Amino acid sequence: MDNTTAKNNDLVPFHARHNLLMLVLLFTIFLAFCFLLVQNFRVKTKTEQQVLQNHFSERAKSIDGLLGNIRSQVRTLQLGAEADLANRARHQGQPVPLAFGELNDNSEGNYFHLDDFRPLFSEEMVGNLTGMGSIEKRSPDFYREMHMALDLNHRFHAIHENFTDLAWVYYLSKNDFINIYPWVSAADFRYSSRLKEHDFYQLGLPEQNPTRQTFWTQAYLDEYGKGLMTTCSAPVYDGKRFLGIVAIDLTTEYFSSLVKDFETDSGSLLLTNKEQQVLAHPNLINTASASPPTLQETLPDQLLEAGTDLESLPAWQLNKLGSWSVLRAPWKTHRGKLFFISSGHPCPRPSSPIWVAER
Repeated sequence: MDNTTAKNNDLVPFHARHNLLMLVLLFTIFLAFCFLLVQNFRVKTKTEQQVLQNHFSERAKSIDGLLGNIRSQVRTLQLGAEADLANRARHQGQPVPLAFGELNDNSEGNYFHLDDFRPLFSEEMVGNLTGMGSIEKRSPDFYREMHMALDLNHRFHAIHENFTDLAWVYYLSKNDFINIYPWVSAADFRYSSRLKEHDFYQLGLPEQNPTRQTFWTQAYLDEYGKGLMTTCSAPVYDGKRFLGIVAIDLTTEYFSSLVKDFETDSGSLLLTNKEQQVLAHPNLINTASASPPTLQETLPDQLLEAGTDLESLPAWQLNKLGSWSVLRAPWKTHRGKLFFISSGHPCPRPSSPIWVAER
């Protein structure tokens, strides 16, 4: 009896130790599982953030490439216009553009236009050249400039075919006329002295732009009624004499179309210019907008309260600001920036396409 009791007493601590060992083993497995779960979450989060950064980088470079292409087209117009002026000055026998013969004064003689072109031409072939006063009895230099402006039509046409979403491409002269493409009736839009009050002309003047560089304007309301737009413009010179500007207009609605399909679970892209006007946003800008919002007006209250200057954030990397995530990309060809702003944990959707601009 005593031996049996002793054996049973020995079994109790053995079972206790076995149970304790099993408990420690299960707890260790649980900790290992939790560790693996956390590690998997970290790897997944890091991968998603890297995918988001890659998508953001691709989109930013594509939009920058598009803006650079627009700038290059304006530069080509500038060089073409100045070469045409120089060539006509040196060679007096240069042919007169056919469209010049289609210009007419209105019945009162206070403006001229290209409304009544013959079937030899079409709206796709010409812009409408309108201006103050009569087309008759003007100086040789005036006609030389006008011939140059009309010779730009084939370049205007080609640019519009390559960039179907642009609003206007045109030449605006200090001598009170404009050649604008696509063609629009003078009854709907014609030259006005107000056009020379806009930045697309003012910033091209010698005192504002002595180095004759191409430039982008702030957003403004279109005279014809196409809504908010911004312009890439460049001055045109006849030797050392300023004559006018060549320009391409793009609507803010078009800019917004470039950022609408950047899909994430939360967050959106927005494009700003150097004046911190928001030129593009998925839903804050439309044709009815009278003025563009500023970056400060667009930011959520939590980011404003944090007091962080988004312009100073490191570029091309995901910056955490409290519960918000921000990506920033500067432009090479446009003095603005692209931002991605997201609440919580930004995660790109698997079906989100990478948008690439046509060159």
